[in-house]
Amino acid sequence: MISAWACYRAALRNYASRAFIIGNPNVYSALAFLVLTPGWIERVAPGLGHGTTDALDHAEFNPLFMAALMGMASIGTYYWRQVGDAIAVTIPGFLAAELHAGLSVVGLLFVLLTIPLLWCGLPAAGSAAFVAASFTFGAGIRPVRGQKPWEKSLRVLLVAGGLLLIFMPRWQVWLLFLPWPLAGGVVALSGALVVLSMTHHVGRTQAEHERAESLADARPIATARPGRARAMFRRLLLWQPARLRQAPLPPTLSRPIGPLGILLSALVSVAVMLILSAVMAAVLSMVNGEAFDRLFLHAARTNLLTLPSLALMGLNNWLMNRKDWPFFFMAGRYGGRLAFARAMFGAYLVNAILTGVGIVAPVMLFEVLLGSVPAAAGGWLGLLLVLMFVGACHGSSVPLLWREQGGKGVTVMAGIAAYMTMALANPVALYRDDHAGAAIVTALSIFVAGLAVSRLAPRQLARMDWPFDGE
Repeated sequence: MISAWACYRAALRNYASRAFIIGNPNVYSALAFLVLTPGWIERVAPGLGHGTTDALDHAEFNPLFMAALMGMASIGTYYWRQVGDAIAVTIPGFLAAELHAGLSVVGLLFVLLTIPLLWCGLPAAGSAAFVAASFTFGAGIRPVRGQKPWEKSLRVLLVAGGLLLIFMPRWQVWLLFLPWPLAGGVVALSGALVVLSMTHHVGRTQAEHERAESLADARPIATARPGRARAMFRRLLLWQPARLRQAPLPPTLSRPIGPLGILLSALVSVAVMLILSAVMAAVLSMVNGEAFDRLFLHAARTNLLTLPSLALMGLNNWLMNRKDWPFFFMAGRYGGRLAFARAMFGAYLVNAILTGVGIVAPVMLFEVLLGSVPAAAGGWLGLLLVLMFVGACHGSSVPLLWREQGGKGVTVMAGIAAYMTMALANPVALYRDDHAGAAIVTALSIFVAGLAVSRLAPRQLARMDWPFDGE
């Protein structure tokens, strides 16, 4: 019988093999952000060496946070791929070995990612708390089968908290300079949450199934029909003009809601971002004694501009899952492979335009209301933002221009590059910095490049194997 130590070593070796990388695009994301870390250190280290945090306050984006978050997400993706199979529970010692190996890699990564922060001159306790919190948010990204409702809710809250820290750098500064007792508490709590996120949940036993079925049979059957207002609201969300109604498409390209539904979802996102900005401003006002209205305006103006970039991240995943494509192609509705590939790109272009208009319209409305840009410039800046969004949405398709480069890893990295371009070259931000000419040229260039990709990539896509075989 294989000893527990041998099982542990075998599980640990897999993290240094190709098995860890295959089908795990989060690894590439973590490496991409890690490459950006030296530049961030170069900007903030001199100021921290002189005892000031001004450089840290104005550094805005901390790539080390995302490197830690995506690193933890990559470990979780591989770990649950190993233990999530039904046969895993039947192998003696397998679950324990995988858990111990996964936690060992988490601990090693924790030490390695804390070193750059210490190199900058940041406090050891705050640095440890920062990396530990980043791991916690990364642990919430991967959905886990068998979790209880409260655990699923906790996972959603962790992901939301991670987004809060990404786009509100002042919270990161606060975390890095926590007193050591509080920092120790953050590390302990984060460690417990990471272990909880990697705890294997075995399916229900037969007795639990029978108990659940008995409770379901005992409940009265609801016969009430949905209210008229609810039904009308649902029809409003789903309504689409005749010209926009789609033929059957793969799930990654089908639109679950219509244009009005997209607009309402965008309004909800704007409201959430404004609430988060208000919470941030209130906390900073109490801590630093600064005026709430000034802090809120600054946070809201900045945070609202992140919504198009977040929407871009969601759309860019359409090429990541092609398993259903052969079934839709064999149905014969689209003709040959090239016609099918062009139809997929055409549907994606329509989705990008609808999403871009739906998210940019409320964002620009509130940017004007908050005084970020004058009303006279709001219209053409909004148009530039939509054009840039549509062009950047084709960023993940760029590797298709080189047929052999169309795999998951490079597709993810191309999507990250598109996201970073959208975030750093936002035409509204450039206009506010008195670079209106650069805003126009950049947005139009990205739009033209995106249209060129949408015309050239389908021919290459038609020649490829659509499912990612073994990747």
